[in-house]
Order: sequence, then structure tokens, then C-alpha cells
Amino acid sequence: MPQQSLYERLGGINAIAMVVDRFSDQIVANPKLNVNTKLKDWNTKGQLEGLKFMRTLWICQATGGPFQYTGKDMHVYVVSNFRTFRPFC
Repeated sequence: MPQQSLYERLGGINAIAMVVDRFSDQIVANPKLNVNTKLKDWNTKGQLEGLKFMRTLWICQATGGPFQYTGKDMHVYVVSNFRTFRPFC
């Protein structure tokens, strides 16, 4: 039996989407995490649902899922903001 991809081991699209949904809501609710002005702008304009969708696609693609993320390079964002999230990991 072939080894499952990380995407499959994580539970697929539904499990990843649920984690992204909760993670995104927690960022907005936590003043220590909600410091990125570009993200605040997205949140105040009602674009959080679209951001959640794009985060979900990005994680699905990065873990070997059958989806194609076509947005901005999020590796730069994740690496540059690691210090912000590190205390919460």
C-alpha cells in the first residue's frame, strides 16, 4: 500500500479548512496577533472569507493535495511573520 500524502494524513480538504477557519478567526480576535496592517485591512473590508479560502488552497497544495494555489507567494509572509506566531505555537 503506498504511503499517504501529508494532505491525506491531515484529513483532506474538510479538516484543513476547519483548522484554517479557526486559526484565521483566532488571529482576528487576538490583539497580539492581529497586528499586520494589510490583514487588518482585509478583515475590516469583509474579505476574511476569501483569505481563509486562499489559505486553505495554499496548505492543500503544499501538503500534496489536488488543488492549485494561484495567489501571492505566502512563504515570504509565513517566514517574515514567524516571530509573531512563535509564542503561540
